[in-house]
Parts: sequence; C-alpha cells; structure tokens
Amino acid sequence: MAVYNYDVVILGSGPAGEGAAMNAAKAGRKVAVVESRGVLGGNSTHLGTIPSKALRHSVRQILRFNTSAMFRQIGEPRWFSFPDVLKNAESVIERQVASRTGYYARNRIDVYFGTASFADEHSVDVVGPSRVEKLVANEIIIATG
Repeated sequence: MAVYNYDVVILGSGPAGEGAAMNAAKAGRKVAVVESRGVLGGNSTHLGTIPSKALRHSVRQILRFNTSAMFRQIGEPRWFSFPDVLKNAESVIERQVASRTGYYARNRIDVYFGTASFADEHSVDVVGPSRVEKLVANEIIIATG
C-alpha cells in the first residue's frame, strides 16, 4: 500500500468539497480529494442540479422556439425525442466534469478515485479500482453531501 502525505484531504468533490479544496490550495496547502465516482463533480453534477437544469433549459428552448411567432414565419414547430434532449444534458455534464478537472489540475490538487475509510484520526485508506492507498493529513474534511 502506497502512503501519501497532505496538509488536507477532502472526501467528496461536490460543491462543498470543491470549494474546500480550492480554498486550501490557494492558501498554499498540499491538498488531495477523494471521489467515490470515477469522475469529479459529486451528485450535484451527475444527479441533481446540473442535469435537472440542463434538461429544463433544453425543454424551455424547444418551447420558446415552437411558440414564437417569429419562428412560425420560417417553419412548423419542431419536436425532439426525450433521448435527444437527454443527450444534450449529458453533453452539459461532460463539459462540467472537464471544467472541474481543469480546476483541480491548475491548482495542483491530487485526485483519488475510490472509497475512503478512516484508518485513524489522521489517515484514510482509499480503495480504488486496482489498488489501496493511504492518505495521511493534518486535516480531513468530510464533504460527502
């Protein structure tokens, strides 16, 4: 098992975890984030806020187009299948993940994908897809939603 030392380890990469990570990094601390999904963003990006708002925005655009007198002059209403609307929302999520991944890279924050469990008050074991790593830190922040 590899052991890595940090000033701060944050469990979760949703809005709270991301905010804590960025603030700690900007304060000059060595930071690691552990995310149980295979991608950054937490539930907000993948299950809640971002997907629901992306779907709502797509539907509003379709409705606006289909009910606008100006657009009626150039053609009939257009209809989209639900899978097409979902595909658009998925592209929004992908862009959010790419953006967040860039934030972590620019701020030199290490990211570990896996499930964390406390080994003691200053360390967590991260069980990933192919290995177990121990992260030791002065502070561990739980930001799991």
